[in-house]
Amino acid sequence: MDTKEQIKRSLSIIDVASLYVQLKPSGKNFKALCPFHSEKTPSFSVMPERNIFHCFGCHKSGDIFTLVQEMENLSFPEAMDFLIERFNLPVERHRRESDHARSSLDAFATANESALRHFRANLMDDEGKHARNYLAERGISNTTIEVFALGYAHNNWDSLLQHLRKDGADLDKAVELGLLGRNREGRVYDRFRGRIIFPILSESGKIIAFGGRTLFDDPAKYLNSPESPIFHKSRHLYGFHQARPHIRESGQAILVEGYFDVITLHQFGVRNAVAALGTALSGEQVHLLNRYTDEIYLFYDGDDAGTQATLRGVECMLTHNVSPRVMDCGKDRDPDDFVRSDGPHGIKERIEAAEDGFRFLLNHFMEEMDPRHPEHKRNALNQVARIVNEITDPIVRQEYRRRTADAFQVDLRHLPPEHAHSPAVSNRESRQPLLISPSEKEFLQSLLASPAIFSEVRPLLDDELVNSLTSRGLLRQLMQRYSEASRRFEQMDGIWKDLSGPEAALLQEILLSTRDVPLNHESHCRRVENCFLSFQERLNKVRIREINSRIRVAERDNNPSEAVRLMQQKSQYLKKKYKVSKEEPFDQKGARESIR
Repeated sequence: MDTKEQIKRSLSIIDVASLYVQLKPSGKNFKALCPFHSEKTPSFSVMPERNIFHCFGCHKSGDIFTLVQEMENLSFPEAMDFLIERFNLPVERHRRESDHARSSLDAFATANESALRHFRANLMDDEGKHARNYLAERGISNTTIEVFALGYAHNNWDSLLQHLRKDGADLDKAVELGLLGRNREGRVYDRFRGRIIFPILSESGKIIAFGGRTLFDDPAKYLNSPESPIFHKSRHLYGFHQARPHIRESGQAILVEGYFDVITLHQFGVRNAVAALGTALSGEQVHLLNRYTDEIYLFYDGDDAGTQATLRGVECMLTHNVSPRVMDCGKDRDPDDFVRSDGPHGIKERIEAAEDGFRFLLNHFMEEMDPRHPEHKRNALNQVARIVNEITDPIVRQEYRRRTADAFQVDLRHLPPEHAHSPAVSNRESRQPLLISPSEKEFLQSLLASPAIFSEVRPLLDDELVNSLTSRGLLRQLMQRYSEASRRFEQMDGIWKDLSGPEAALLQEILLSTRDVPLNHESHCRRVENCFLSFQERLNKVRIREINSRIRVAERDNNPSEAVRLMQQKSQYLKKKYKVSKEEPFDQKGARESIR
């Protein structure tokens, strides 16, 4: 009998599910709140007779191995090991059927573990003194260095390469992990050079990736491992392995932006802090935290970039049916600075004073709008309504719609209708591609075929223009996953869960169609430019229609000064509509050639 069968005969789905949920009898089966998505009414069903689970809400299903793989982010062989160790099963291991897959995973693990030993040893050698001094200047203690296994990458091209070679590690696997790079001539070199190293651990404590902070004059301040067979950024959180018991104990989790934020908070006794690995917060990361607590606090930097990151985090959580709270870090401060000056007591005060995430969202957009201009109010209202309409829980969505209407002092009927943005369950299950215009399709085709273009186009994609596109949901997900450092889209394997059914089908259709568009980079640039001008012209038409409507209102109210102002505004848009020159819109960001 192979190992898998031995484990299945030794364990019931009840045994394994009880690790993660509180089961209640329901006839022959058991029910619980689903651990994979937020819900108020139990839809997670465990069926002992068939030894499987199924959620009628998110439609996840499987056996004991699937459940462990999903909950612990493990491969199948790792899930078997987890069950054997957790339940102390007296099984005889047989690995014939999975030798190849296990051998490959072992090679990745071996390379990472070897690299970790090397980086940690480097921190203690002569060259590592520079790194030790830097950590000391930042107030990082030796104990904290040990807890987070911090290391150092020598500032040369082959230090790690020589170590891995001597250690017998698989160099091809090391390249795939992003420990090493390979140039066009096939020469292999160290990717991490002259950097403080932050090991990234899985939930179970295995080393799966690395982050590095430069100590030299490198334009890339931080460098992270790329996606690999054992590392998916959207599924993990930095510091989660260390923070998990403290999150359970406190019933709270604090989300920060950076490695040092997590480390410093931990050193000051705030040990329930984690970070999203330098990327936009993902639904998978939200669900990972939500499995352990409902109280999630966003504690991001107090600058404009931190505010934008907070808004994106609030949006991500709300659309995954989690209500976050926002902690005020203070103007131009970060959590690292804050805890050093105010201490853990200051953190506690900030938690007690934390603002409801939705209220933070409302306040931000209301403060941004100019009350003298009704169109500003409309745009701010549309921004909030777009986010609210993406909430899948109908009761929560309706309550937030009511709060939005009250905050903006408008009738609930004047909010954009729910079907405009809401990814209803029927749409999520539909596999018919979203119907979009030819220009939108060409735009997405070119971006996916030649991602480097996105660096030039992205600053031009303001919220108003994106909101005018039918494919806005897909485009926003691509914007979140674009890396300026690598000039490509990352974490694409996790995008499917964040798209509605029609959006996912559209993305699949476009990815397949890019194979049939063998254009060079220059051609893709021209296509993107033409599409963008088409979007701009279409948006101008919408603006002109809206201005015409407001002119009629001004004339009806006998308000000639307002009518004149609106006529002047209309004249500006008419010029854009009928004269889409080469200077618009690309010269706004540095001339048309910048896109090439």
